[in-house]
Amino acid sequence: MRDKFCEWYRIVCVDPTHEKLQNRWDSLQKYCDKEEFNILELTKLFFGFTAEESFRTEFIKSYSDRDMTFPNKSDQEILLLAGVTLLQLLERKKQEINIVISVMCLSLFKKDVIIPEIVDIVSNKLNEFSLSIRNEKIKQSINPITDKGISELAESLESGTWSVDDVESFSEILTRIAANFNILENNQKKILESIEVYKEDSNILSWLFGEWSNDLSKPLNKKIDQSQISFILGKELADLVQQVPGPYSAKAFLVKMLGHCKADKSNITLVEMIDLLDKKWKKQLLNDYSIIAGGENTPVMLAIYKSLETSEPNVWKYAYQNVMGINVEEVKSDPLTWSYQMYLECLLIKDNISED
Repeated sequence: MRDKFCEWYRIVCVDPTHEKLQNRWDSLQKYCDKEEFNILELTKLFFGFTAEESFRTEFIKSYSDRDMTFPNKSDQEILLLAGVTLLQLLERKKQEINIVISVMCLSLFKKDVIIPEIVDIVSNKLNEFSLSIRNEKIKQSINPITDKGISELAESLESGTWSVDDVESFSEILTRIAANFNILENNQKKILESIEVYKEDSNILSWLFGEWSNDLSKPLNKKIDQSQISFILGKELADLVQQVPGPYSAKAFLVKMLGHCKADKSNITLVEMIDLLDKKWKKQLLNDYSIIAGGENTPVMLAIYKSLETSEPNVWKYAYQNVMGINVEEVKSDPLTWSYQMYLECLLIKDNISED
C-alpha cells in the first residue's frame, strides 16, 4: 500500500520530496487510527462531490496540523488523499462493507475519478466480501461441550459420599458447567446466523422461480418493458437481503428477472428511467428506504426524491443538478446496470441504518 501511495501521489505532485511523502503518509496513518469515520462524506470527497464543510475542514486539518504548508485549496490532492484513506481503512478492516458499497454507488456517476484503480480494487472487494461473509456464516464449526467429572459428581451427591474435602473438585466442575453454557450460547448464535443466510437464499429463490414482482403484485412478462421495471426489481432484490452485501450472484439474479420482460432500450438516461416510474411506487420506495446524508451517496434515490417535488421533469432535473453537479440527461446506462445501481443504493441505506 505504501508503494502504491508514493506512485499515486505523483499524480498531484510530479516530484515530491521524501520528507513530503513521509509527512503525508504519517498524517494518513494517524487519521486512520481514529475509532469513528464518516465513510459517506469521505467517499463523496474522493469522487469530487460536495462534502459537508465541517467534514472537509476536519479532513484538511488532519494534514495541515503536521504540515503548515499543506495547500488547503488543492482539490486534486484532497481527492487523492480521501481515496487512499478509504483503501487504508479497508486494509485495516474498518467499516469494510460500508466503504465498498459507498464507493460502488457513486462509481457509475463519476467515472473520471483521480485514481480509477481504487474503484477497481473496491469492486473486487465487494465480490470477495459477498462470498466470504456468507461462507463463513454457513461453515462455522459447532464447538462440543464436555461432561468430564459431571456424572461422577452427580453420583457422589446422590449416594451421599461427597464430602467437604471435594470442594476444590466441585468448584472445577462448576467452572466446566459454566463454560458449557457459554459454548451452547455461542453455538446457538452461529446456528442462527447460518439460518439467516439459508432463509435469505430461500426467499430469493422463491422470488426468482415465482417470476413475480412483489411491489407491483403481478407476474413478469413480455408486456412489461425492462426500462419500466429495472429500478423496481433492484429494490425488490435488496428487500430480500438480510446479510449485507448480499449474494455474490446478485447481478445474475437481476439478469434472470429482467429476462422475463421486454428488452426495449439498451441505453437509457436517468431522466427517462425516473419519468417512467409510477408516482405511487416512488413514494413506496422512499418510505421503505429513507434518504441518508442529504442523498448524494445514493444518486438514483435522490433523483427520485427530487422528481416527487414537482411533476415537471424540466424542473426537477435542474434541482438535482444543483445538488449533484451532474447533468442527468448525460448519465446513460442499460437496464441491468440501473437495476443493480438501485440494489446497491438500497443496501447502502440498510447498512447505515443497521450501524445507527
